[in-house]
Amino acid sequence: MDIGTLSLILAIPVGITANLLTPKFQKWVEQRSEKGREKTQIRIQGEYERIANYKSNLSDFYIFLLVVSLKITFIYALSSIFSTVIHMLPNALDVFANVTNNPNLDRGSYNNSIIQLTRIMDSLIRLMLTLLVFNYCKDALNVASKVVNFDKYIESINIDTSSNKPIEQD
Repeated sequence: MDIGTLSLILAIPVGITANLLTPKFQKWVEQRSEKGREKTQIRIQGEYERIANYKSNLSDFYIFLLVVSLKITFIYALSSIFSTVIHMLPNALDVFANVTNNPNLDRGSYNNSIIQLTRIMDSLIRLMLTLLVFNYCKDALNVASKVVNFDKYIESINIDTSSNKPIEQD
């Protein structure tokens, strides 16, 4: 049996199977996209209410910005504390070695590796905290942009301002 005959014989059952499964697959895709659309509408509705509140109550918006600023300040203060403690570690070990006169704590044997380790730890902590600050800033700038350009924001989400509900798009 050559490949052409085999292809012809297999094409018929594969075609029938595909025709039988297509409606079920389409129904599954529609249900999945409908659930996703509902979640998106709920998210957009919540965001719209928050942005509309900030637009109508600028004091709430200013408080939001103040809270974000305080979070960022706190994170940078925390970063400085961690950095200071980590950088003090090799010096503290030197002092400990001198006070105890412990010959096992010879400065040359541990100091370079500890300094390298503390630099790596310091860099990783600063990187994580900077990424956290970046996310706070990105979110705050996104909200601020939507408050300042409220009319464009409403157009972009297709919201019915009379009912405050997202408009269905086909």
